[in-house]
Amino acid sequence: MFKPAMLIAVVVLASGCATIDPKAQVAPTYRSISATILSVSCVQCHGVLGGYSFDTYDHTMKAVSPGDPDSSRLYFVVSKGKMPKLGTKLSAPQVQAIRDWIIAGAPDN
Repeated sequence: MFKPAMLIAVVVLASGCATIDPKAQVAPTYRSISATILSVSCVQCHGVLGGYSFDTYDHTMKAVSPGDPDSSRLYFVVSKGKMPKLGTKLSAPQVQAIRDWIIAGAPDN
């Protein structure tokens, strides 16, 4: 026979197993980095002409060491405020998004 107390116990136990950490964040994607940061702040100077270029994923990866932001030229110059030279420097959340993406392995997603 079905007992309401048993149902309540099952619901309580199951809900405890599926808790979500509100502090957990999803790593930024290349598309989000490209659309919100690179295309706005970098591509004007670092388009298809010479030097580092950030117009495609493959070009961007020439300045990125997947998994290692401290060895990535892109992260180094934005975290030190050396780039962009023209316009507004990147905000702390933008720099952190680049770092998080690199730490996640800089996937092409």
